[in-house]
Amino acid sequence: TPEVEASRPAPNFFSEPPNLPRPHMQQHRPNNRGGKQPHPQILPHDFPLNRSSGAASLFEHLEQRVLVCLRDGRHIYGTLLSFDSFANIVLEAATERTILAGLYSDADAGIVFIRGENVMFLGEIDPVKEREVLRDMREVGKAEMNEIIRRNARENAERAEGMAGAAAEGSWPINDDFI
Repeated sequence: TPEVEASRPAPNFFSEPPNLPRPHMQQHRPNNRGGKQPHPQILPHDFPLNRSSGAASLFEHLEQRVLVCLRDGRHIYGTLLSFDSFANIVLEAATERTILAGLYSDADAGIVFIRGENVMFLGEIDPVKEREVLRDMREVGKAEMNEIIRRNARENAERAEGMAGAAAEGSWPINDDFI
């Protein structure tokens, strides 16, 4: 009757599936005793939203300041604005931070879209701890940081060439215990 329908509260489609007939449960298949039992076909509305796994766990980080570490080694800090089921994310007020030997450099990036396949991990930033860590470091400009990185790369390449030469000459010290 219309009075009964009007007195029922509207269903909350986000917390419980609608109370609809499920014809998929009426299909039958034989069981191992020769009888018939319902075929349990699973539909999306049969599951509650689980926010503890996969991209769904990013809900708790929305509108929070996060650190995203990328596969290529870059670190992006910003406010998590949006994400999708592939863990593609959008950060606003993003900065790319480079840290090397007590120095750090921040480069403003604005709004950033990051493909989920490039994300190694994402975590929320504690602003107090971030300030404590940066207090013990010296900030340098992006150009100066790039020069320091190039100089370190040259020194490492020269060191590697020296080690390769020493190994080729036979003057490389080898510990016989490990052979």
